[in-house]
Amino acid sequence: MVALRPARWPSRLAGEDSIQAERDSAFRLPAKYRQDTAAYASYLRGLALRFSAPPSVSRDTFAALVERKPLYAPGLSGLAHAYALTTVFGRMPPAEGWPKVEAAARKAIALDSASASAYMALGLMEMFWHWNIARGGQLIDKGLALEPADPEAHALRGVWFRWRGETDSNVAEARKSYALDPLNPYWGVRLARQLRLDRKYAESEAMYRRMLRDYPRDGELYNELSDVYKAMGRMRDALEIFRTAAEASGDSLGAAQVPVTTSDADAARVFADWNHSELRDLERRKQAGEVIAAAAWADVHAKLQDKDETLRWFDSMLVARDPGLLAAVMDPVYDYLRDDPRYRAWKAKLPWLEPKVTNPIAAHR
Repeated sequence: MVALRPARWPSRLAGEDSIQAERDSAFRLPAKYRQDTAAYASYLRGLALRFSAPPSVSRDTFAALVERKPLYAPGLSGLAHAYALTTVFGRMPPAEGWPKVEAAARKAIALDSASASAYMALGLMEMFWHWNIARGGQLIDKGLALEPADPEAHALRGVWFRWRGETDSNVAEARKSYALDPLNPYWGVRLARQLRLDRKYAESEAMYRRMLRDYPRDGELYNELSDVYKAMGRMRDALEIFRTAAEASGDSLGAAQVPVTTSDADAARVFADWNHSELRDLERRKQAGEVIAAAAWADVHAKLQDKDETLRWFDSMLVARDPGLLAAVMDPVYDYLRDDPRYRAWKAKLPWLEPKVTNPIAAHR
């Protein structure tokens, strides 16, 4: 049953390490914005929350700052960036989120043409909403030129490379982010994720293991490491990691409830049961009136390796310009259908793909 699977609790990775992000920001923010100490403190809090809480928490902090100080450019820039991340992570419908991104970013730039985060937020909007990858890259590069030591600017440039199917370059940017701010564990975890997307599974596993040595009680790390093992076909290891997670958190009852399996095939059946439960949960939430993003449906059907349903939801993602489209062409969870003629026909309809990157997965097989 899916209830046996340890819950995805909020990450505690940043914690005290978010202080480093605040210090970095204090160094980058011009002195004129530090004179209003109350506004500046709110700005720093919003920035730190970007790494240590769900995107909506940072967004709400910046929104409150902008309401109090509507002409404080860093607040508007931070709000634009927070709206962008909230939308990319599926916490806000694209048709609602991207116009908010654009409005806040353009106000920030009108007040201060050096608002780096505003340019980067607009770059995300161009890629995820307008599918204008070239323009998105230009805006992100402008933000990066303004703040070349900002690890997040390099991360977003990595996202641009992902849209182009250049996963090696994406990993290179993730390494830069990590090198620029090694004390913030967010960048180590992000690097591990990008290594998985680039099918560098051994390196990804090693990075997750390194992070778990320092943060053994963070449940999300175990979930993501399990995804690495699934991509490698190590289903028993992927299941066993949930027992390890429960033990690390002191949940002996939860650890005992994780099924013991003797083969990868047995472990795969346990995951299938959990995924069917997840699908039933999505159905219940839908019946209760909750709007479920197309990407969530595609993901669970992909876990069940149901090609018909996965491809059906891919069509819905395309119509809605769902941010999950980027994962649809890059994430290993969808590799099982790459050779299906229906997938290739669907992919041929994607307007942003240039001929030279029409098959970014092929190079990794």
